[in-house]
Amino acid sequence: MVPLSRIAEAGMEQDSFLQEQQTRLTELLRPYQRELTRRQRLADFVNACIRSVGRDDFFTLYELLQSRACSEVEAEPGCEEARDIFNSLRADATRKVERSQLSFQEDFSRLAQEAGLPVENNFPRLRLLQGIELVVEFAQKRTLINDKPLKTVDPQRIMRAVLALKRRLYDRPFDPQGFID
Repeated sequence: MVPLSRIAEAGMEQDSFLQEQQTRLTELLRPYQRELTRRQRLADFVNACIRSVGRDDFFTLYELLQSRACSEVEAEPGCEEARDIFNSLRADATRKVERSQLSFQEDFSRLAQEAGLPVENNFPRLRLLQGIELVVEFAQKRTLINDKPLKTVDPQRIMRAVLALKRRLYDRPFDPQGFID
């Protein structure tokens, strides 16, 4: 008969062996998981481009086509056709963004009027209500809202951000006693 301690010892050796093999397999799997994650990120980028093209959201498409993910897809082996597609989309989006600069003031004023916000227009500086100031920087394709950058010059996205700030600043009840205390 085998002593109980030897059986326990053999079981511990088996557990140790299995744990070591599991660790080795995990290490073996790690590069495949990284590659899968990288490819999924690139696929998500291409899907975002497809959605932007489908909606003719040229501001978002312009931003996507300037990103590092775009460069990664273009550099991917077997994706030479993507470079041509992205270049033509980039040219189209750039043309539309530049054209939108001309109509920005009109579009933004209309959106502000629809939202019931008064606008002091000293373009590229705009002021809405007391405490909401915008600086539109077309060259950098961004807007500063109270010195906080928003990476877009899309009037609708800017107005959504302004309305969110307005709600935070103006649309909550003011309790003067609570403020004093």
